[in-house]
Amino acid sequence: SIDAYLENGHEVHYVAVVPYPYSHQNLIPHILPTPFDNHDTLWFWIYFFLIAPWFTLIVGIKEGVGLISSVSPLYACICGIAKWALRLPQLTFIFSKPKFTTGCHEQYRFMERIEQFFESMGLRWSEQVLANSKGSRSAWVAEYGDPAKRIEVFPNNVDDPPFDRSTQRTRLCAEFGLETDSFIIATSGILEPHKNMGFLISAFSAVQSNKAVLLLIGEGMQRSYLQQHAVECGIAERTLFPGWRTDV
Repeated sequence: SIDAYLENGHEVHYVAVVPYPYSHQNLIPHILPTPFDNHDTLWFWIYFFLIAPWFTLIVGIKEGVGLISSVSPLYACICGIAKWALRLPQLTFIFSKPKFTTGCHEQYRFMERIEQFFESMGLRWSEQVLANSKGSRSAWVAEYGDPAKRIEVFPNNVDDPPFDRSTQRTRLCAEFGLETDSFIIATSGILEPHKNMGFLISAFSAVQSNKAVLLLIGEGMQRSYLQQHAVECGIAERTLFPGWRTDV
């Protein structure tokens, strides 16, 4: 969604607790200061729920934004104060199942109720809600009923350029210094706990062949932990972290 705004010449201001792993001349970060290093604890989320709405309002006033775009109904609710105070339309995207944002709700049941409330309000406060799959829409309708029935399905855009396997494989092996007969396993995604990349590394360590190479494409808070985990599993030399890529 951000790429689409940028490609159409819009200036995009985003609110986050850590900068996005890519940059653009029209992409302006507004980083919410937080005293917590771990962003998936009860105390972090209490802090976030209390501070983020007002921080978003300040950004909206200062930058004169014309549209609020959120990446989940929960964040749409967080933007509610800015929406109503500035009288802005809100477009919300859904890329996950309900009650997915705060991982600590499995430990603290009351957080599940708070998350449900925020998601329900976010659905109601959005002028348009777009899910990236029919399955995602169905999950939200099952959880929230009528407020979620207005969700429309808008699949992810996937470019389908001409792809010559031999040429691309040669380029890949050359870039990462791999043998031409390497067996390459690749995955892409944010390097955060809910992606369970640590389990993937543990499983890959059972593969004895030195020809097998694991490519973990992406950035995230767990990158240093995962790199250390690969060392502990004895496969550091066969586990590559190319970072954020636009040519996945």
